[in-house]
Amino acid sequence: MADEEKNTVLGVGKISPLNKILLFGIAGILLILAITCICIVTITFMSNKQAAVLVNSGRPPVVATYGLKEFLVSTRDNQGIIKAEIELGLSDLKMADLVSKNLGEIRDSVNRILTSKNLGEANESFASKELHREILESVNEVLTPHLKVRASFFRFNAPPQVVDVHFLNFFAK
Repeated sequence: MADEEKNTVLGVGKISPLNKILLFGIAGILLILAITCICIVTITFMSNKQAAVLVNSGRPPVVATYGLKEFLVSTRDNQGIIKAEIELGLSDLKMADLVSKNLGEIRDSVNRILTSKNLGEANESFASKELHREILESVNEVLTPHLKVRASFFRFNAPPQVVDVHFLNFFAK
């Protein structure tokens, strides 16, 4: 009898079967929510780690190439000509269609870069691969507004891009 009085005084009487079911149900739901949160945090952490590996390992691999027609332009000081045949390295097969749709803009941006050089600058920037970098940045700048990139929750997808510039021919004289 003393135990019953202590339990009723403390408010801990016998738990009815309905209350037990509710208690286990709430505990189950909380457990499912906790496991879900842990999974989300783990997946996010792993995808960020994957993104860091992609960024640290450099650019994505070249999957396809797209050849641009030959460029023949005069130098900035009109003291010579630059003749170049360029091929773009693409990270995705779908990029070839995008490049062909925007070929005029791409050729214009490459022409502007080539005509902004005099003979010495052209040869020096070609040898130091600065010309490659300039053309790569310019082409990606032209194509970026036209890209439709979908984010993925479960893994990091690098956006398709032009990842390399290959000079098949380069002549500045």
